[in-house]
Amino acid sequence: MKLHHGKTEKTNSSSGMLFARNAPAENLLPSAALDAKTDPRGKHQMAFLGLYVFTMLLYWRPHELWPGVLGPLSLPKIVAISTILIYCFSKLSAGEKLLTWTLELKMAAIMWVLGALFLPLAASPKDSFDVLFDPFSRTLIVFILLINLVDTRERLRSVLFLLVICELLFSISGVKTFVSGGYGELGGKRIFGWGTMFSNPNDFASLIDLLLPFVVVFALLKRGVAKWAYFACAGLAAAAVFCTFSRSAFLGLIALSIVIAWKLARISLARRVRLIFSVLIISALLMVALPASYRDRIATIFSPETDTTYSAQERQLLMQRAAELAIRRSVVGVGMGNFHIYSIQEKVAHNSYLEIAAELGALGLIAYLVLIFAPMISLRRIERETSERGARPDRELYVMSVCFQASLVAFIIYAFFGSVQYFPFLYYIVGFGVALRRIHNSEIREAAHVNKGADALGWPVQLGPKRGMLWRPRRSRRDLLIEGSR
Repeated sequence: MKLHHGKTEKTNSSSGMLFARNAPAENLLPSAALDAKTDPRGKHQMAFLGLYVFTMLLYWRPHELWPGVLGPLSLPKIVAISTILIYCFSKLSAGEKLLTWTLELKMAAIMWVLGALFLPLAASPKDSFDVLFDPFSRTLIVFILLINLVDTRERLRSVLFLLVICELLFSISGVKTFVSGGYGELGGKRIFGWGTMFSNPNDFASLIDLLLPFVVVFALLKRGVAKWAYFACAGLAAAAVFCTFSRSAFLGLIALSIVIAWKLARISLARRVRLIFSVLIISALLMVALPASYRDRIATIFSPETDTTYSAQERQLLMQRAAELAIRRSVVGVGMGNFHIYSIQEKVAHNSYLEIAAELGALGLIAYLVLIFAPMISLRRIERETSERGARPDRELYVMSVCFQASLVAFIIYAFFGSVQYFPFLYYIVGFGVALRRIHNSEIREAAHVNKGADALGWPVQLGPKRGMLWRPRRSRRDLLIEGSR
């Protein structure tokens, strides 16, 4: 559409709109068009593809399923190095900053710097070096790529869908192994995943917990057969968690279910409370249906002295040792990856919070806690703004914000039972939370530009048509233009 400049009369509701129908949108909304040209979101396709492939390799781990196929080559390292080089070249070529220093990235960087500073003071500098550069440096690089490349809804959906596929594979594998009786040798009759990363039953079960809310995202946003297919996938994942006999994963599953049910239920407070009681009753019934050995194992959470395998008692002693060490070395920690030297029988603390406090001191623990809870705060804000009664209702962002919070809650519980502070599980969830926050903020800025341009032309600034009681009004050309800019 093109404005006629030949006349000087004002365009208003009485005189009509004096413009043609075939001019480009840039002439109508110059501020929005300018942002579309300079906006870096959605660019750097090759770097994002590399991140996507690396994520698939990290979770699927085909190089460990078929180690003889690639021989001595490490496919994840090749993909990771290639992605880093492509990302740097693409960013520098576009004249953009390499890093976006969010609060979460600063906290992760503080943890890395503390690990480097304490390295010469560690009892085993080699252990510190090994953990600092692999896995933590690799995790930090993936975190940086997630924050900077997952910058549109389409990219966020695609990575989430990939992890849903991985979740389905893990669930099928776990249930199939349990049904066939092939529990493996580790931990007696308990199933576990494939590869070194998932060789522990608790880690395998907790990973299923962390990915389960992503399945719920698609289940709540899809319709028809697809919706029930995703719900079936979520049910299979819950069954796989039970098959692992994991105490921490059982608690995480209950916690994330309560978070999702509480926040997504469009009902009154009284009915929400009844819903939570229903979840607890279902959990109790499941406990009755579970094998007696699993019930006894879960009961040891509240009475560790009754654990006949002495696993709970041993974990208590390890956490006590970690707490004592964290208090004694609160300023200068023992060094990244060095807790096992001061531990009992060279074992980890089985508690991420205590172990990181012992290794990186109080400052490292604070940085770790801020890394976890900062995205929780921003996701809660997005939840409020995008709810039906919020300032900017948006069903997709609302569901994602709630499910990401549920996944973080599951990790908070997982970290009480596992030493996983340097592994990528948390950093993927935090990365998704940061990506959602940046996408939400970018869309708010775009909407503000559209409103500014519309206001300059004398248009009303309300986004979208009002809905009548008995009909849905026809959308104007401006409404379609605004929808396309989102």
